[in-house]
Amino acid sequence: MLTESELRAASLAQRQSGLVTRSDLIAAGMSSATISRRVERGELIRRRPGVYAFAGTPALVQQQLVAEVLSVDPRAAASHDSAAHLWGLITSEPQEFHVVVRRWRREIRTTARVHESLDFVPKDRVWKDGIPINTPTRTIVDLGATSKWLVEAALSRGLRSGILDIAEIEAFVRRVARRGRRGVGEIPPLLEVHTV
Repeated sequence: MLTESELRAASLAQRQSGLVTRSDLIAAGMSSATISRRVERGELIRRRPGVYAFAGTPALVQQQLVAEVLSVDPRAAASHDSAAHLWGLITSEPQEFHVVVRRWRREIRTTARVHESLDFVPKDRVWKDGIPINTPTRTIVDLGATSKWLVEAALSRGLRSGILDIAEIEAFVRRVARRGRRGVGEIPPLLEVHTV
């Protein structure tokens, strides 16, 4: 029989691809000692520092991505190629996980490529299939910092499928445009092609 705190934590884990953070477990009512005992008994499996799966939860690629995001910061999101692939904007699987966060504490070790962005705000982050992820609009602008052909193909695909909206992209570009903001400069010329 699960305790009330375990039920709360399990409910949250269902929404996060089977994962919970140490903070989630403590907020659900588990003590540090209880967490340690659960890890020792194999009831909680450590996936990343401070990120756990309940025993029996399969370790899928999706779960690995969520573990990377949550280990960086609970407010982070999958970004760049990782987000573009999840939204169906690109077909090739990314070679590495990409995560965006407003500020990153560098003492946290991660195998993901972490992008800091001061213009990353809560409305840029949504949940898709249990994964905290950039919105499609933010994703396409962030892709502009990678390669021109990739963002061009992703933009065309997103507009055809209806995932992307030109007016939303233009508004986002206006919101984040500043000197040195990578990715923004590639977008307006590409939008012009689609509005002619």
